[in-house]
Amino acid sequence: MKVNDFKKIMVIVNPNAGKGCKAPGFLRKLLGFRHGNTENISTAQIIEKILLSFLEYELVPEIFTSSAPGDAEKEARRCVQRNYDALIAVGGDGTVNEVINGIAGTNTALGVIPFGTANVFAAQNNLPSDIAGACKVVMSGKIIRLDLGCINGERYFACMAGIGFDAYVIKKADRRMKKIFGMFSYFFAMIFSYFSYKFEDIEFEIDSQPLKKNGKLLFVCNGPYYGGSMLMAPKADPADGLLDICILKKSGIFSLISYVIAIYRGTLHKNKNAEYWQCGKISLCGKTGHPVHADAEYIGVFPAEIKICPGALKTIIP
Repeated sequence: MKVNDFKKIMVIVNPNAGKGCKAPGFLRKLLGFRHGNTENISTAQIIEKILLSFLEYELVPEIFTSSAPGDAEKEARRCVQRNYDALIAVGGDGTVNEVINGIAGTNTALGVIPFGTANVFAAQNNLPSDIAGACKVVMSGKIIRLDLGCINGERYFACMAGIGFDAYVIKKADRRMKKIFGMFSYFFAMIFSYFSYKFEDIEFEIDSQPLKKNGKLLFVCNGPYYGGSMLMAPKADPADGLLDICILKKSGIFSLISYVIAIYRGTLHKNKNAEYWQCGKISLCGKTGHPVHADAEYIGVFPAEIKICPGALKTIIP
């Protein structure tokens, strides 16, 4: 099916996405948040612009507005059962992740209008940040299949999973905090979390190899970017059938500062305390669990097995 043959489209809107403290465009770029719509408009205005954009293609999509965490995933599953051609996620990476978990492994395509804090999925796939441009991609872009990571056979992610301190920070930067501080919530949470988090070694195996490795912070990447447009894993490709693993071996304050600077500069892979591997599966070892997030959505504390699912996501890109 060609993209412009889509007849049945559902737009899933997160009315809370990106509603926190806004920063000027130059500051967003300076901090690495280069993707996302910075317009300060209401949900009703967003929906109106979307409908007007699709009218140019003589198409009137249906609109669903979420009201609680998990709503977008439930609606996505319902749409799959009713044979929708495409779902358009309007929000940040959390909204995109929910929709992905509702359509993974199906023939329903994903489109995205980025309105969140970091919008890593949009950066990873060069998606327009304006509504008209994003709708144009849905109607005239190309359909491809991308890989997804999967945690414990239950939770999918498109961009990255984090284990340890990174996930703990995301837990602290919850929806309430993001609603107040917006893009700054992660920075405040990281500072406060450093003094309360107990860093423990993260032991893991790669592709069931008996050689165990360990470190303090672990990132499982399906794409190259972290926290916006900052480069974490330069070799990561969401269509290569592999996960890119980054382990950071030290957790001292000066080491953490060096990691942040290196991620911002796109040079973390050159840091002497960073190691990288590519694999199809990674298994966390040890008796204790660690905090885990998927696409910047905190999902819990537990041992984890993470594997790649090649071509599990049908999506639309420019």
